[in-house]
Amino acid sequence: MEAQNIQITSHARKRAAQRGISIDMIVAAINYGQLIYKQGLRYYICLEKNILGILPPSLIDHYKNTVIILSTENELITCYKNENALSKIKRKAKRVH
Repeated sequence: MEAQNIQITSHARKRAAQRGISIDMIVAAINYGQLIYKQGLRYYICLEKNILGILPPSLIDHYKNTVIILSTENELITCYKNENALSKIKRKAKRVH
């Protein structure tokens, strides 16, 4: 998916600023990250293996493990960094009860 027509919520904007996640990092995660559908949301996880050879080596450590959560309406809900994101997201329940 191309990172276009995405609405950024005020919560996501605030969290991105607090966590040092730039718009470029968000775009990279959406364009190159691994996509997982869970709980009616789309999780994009920017793994090191996805960005090797695409981004300059100096940016790999900064961009890896970035998680972007989008709603079905293309709203950026939140973003964060987590080394164990892939396994944690895969273990989430399929639906929110």
